[in-house]
Amino acid sequence: MSNQYGVALKWGSAGAPHPATCILESFDYKDAFQTYEEDDEAGDLAALILHGRKGAISFGGTITDETVDLPDLSAGAKIDLEADEIVGGIVLCSSITEDWSLGSAKKFSGAATHFPDATGGTGADAGSLNAATPTQTLSPVIRPADKLIWSCAGMTHASGKVHKLSVEQTLQLTESLDEAGKIVAIQSHKYMRKISLEILALAAASRPAPDTVLAVTGAPSNAANAVITGSDIKWKRGGAAMFSVEAIWFPGIS
Repeated sequence: MSNQYGVALKWGSAGAPHPATCILESFDYKDAFQTYEEDDEAGDLAALILHGRKGAISFGGTITDETVDLPDLSAGAKIDLEADEIVGGIVLCSSITEDWSLGSAKKFSGAATHFPDATGGTGADAGSLNAATPTQTLSPVIRPADKLIWSCAGMTHASGKVHKLSVEQTLQLTESLDEAGKIVAIQSHKYMRKISLEILALAAASRPAPDTVLAVTGAPSNAANAVITGSDIKWKRGGAAMFSVEAIWFPGIS
């Protein structure tokens, strides 16, 4: 239990905006204008124009058994963030990454942008992903039971032991300004998922081949059906060989 003495401060991350139910580790918000500089005849600054105001947002946290509302950007980009600093306009999320790695709790990170001068529109809200997957039937002892997703337990690959899996969702945001230099319209487009996988190579295993479908048993559904775009094998002295795989999925790929 945390107690505060003396002058009251903003402490920890409990009071920060939460993009999903989680143990929030960080939340950063930078409110800034874009700048335009006009020089005079002598090459000195004659005027400074502030335009295109927006807020850059980054965040990260630990997935828990309650994280069933991680933004799904395949449905839309708009998310709700409650904070005194984020006033008016809309917030659009452009990236979300889920990370499993050996010997660590599952993490996530992301980026979004606050557009204070943009309102309305028919753009859809982001969907909700259950990030508390996969079901860890082979998980170590966790107290309280199943509170966290730990390591890569529950995921397997034919070529070896899964040491790391990352699933990154991305959306492009294209901005349009009005005659006063305010960002009043934003188009979200080009949704894509990039999957990164690291595997401890078994002695008789073959490197996963490009232009084949990535299959990780026990991985969440948003890592399925991705096409491998590249793979490599990494050897080092005094260590086991590792396979590294990159794959991509987008709505039109099937």
